[in-house]
Amino acid sequence: MAFTLVLYIVHTIVLYMAFTLVLYIVHTIVLYMAITLVLYMVHTIVLYMAFTLVLYIVHTIVLYMAFTLVLYIVHTIELYMAFTLVLYMIHTIVLYMAFTIVLYMVHTIVLYMAFTLVLYMVHTIELYMAFTLVSYMVHTIVLYMAFTIVLYMVHTIVLYMAFTMVLIMANTLLLNTANTMELNMAKTLILYMAFTIVLQITNQGITYGQHHGTKYGQHHAIKYGQHHVLHMNNTNVLNIPSNYLWPMPWY
Repeated sequence: MAFTLVLYIVHTIVLYMAFTLVLYIVHTIVLYMAITLVLYMVHTIVLYMAFTLVLYIVHTIVLYMAFTLVLYIVHTIELYMAFTLVLYMIHTIVLYMAFTIVLYMVHTIVLYMAFTLVLYMVHTIELYMAFTLVSYMVHTIVLYMAFTIVLYMVHTIVLYMAFTMVLIMANTLLLNTANTMELNMAKTLILYMAFTIVLQITNQGITYGQHHGTKYGQHHAIKYGQHHVLHMNNTNVLNIPSNYLWPMPWY
């Protein structure tokens, strides 16, 4: 009986130790798996947030560079077209005036009229050149002011968009860490509405600047030109007989 009792006690202790060991091993494995799963989830979320942020920053930089490039190309083309047009107009006017003056002198000049005609031609050319120069200066200043206003408006809108993009980036981080799908949908809708409003403001600003700048320049250039043409037509500084003055070939 003593031997049986000893065997029973030993057997009970061994079974208890084995059962305890199995429970400890199972518990350790479960804890390890849980910790590993949590670490994996946290690591995945951090990588996703970092990747999303990098993609958003790259996308924003690419859009900004594309917009800047388009603005620079449009500005260069406008300046080139304006400069070419001015050169062409000056060249055409000079050739036309030279050809007209030569024809008029060949067909009209006599010894008695030569001095009077030369004086009249000099006076007319000076008035015409002065009027053309003033008209061109007024038109250039008006265009420059209109273009400066448009550029200022575009610059202001770009700064506003940049500030809005920074807010969007900050808000996007909040969206990525939001707990519920409803909050994500609400914030995404707000961002979309804000971006749409910025686009509308940009389009309206550019349209307003182009329309009013061109309208203002044309109105004042035409008004100024008509006033001085009438003044020049009603002025006879040299008191030349009327039959020598009109018609002149270049009018």
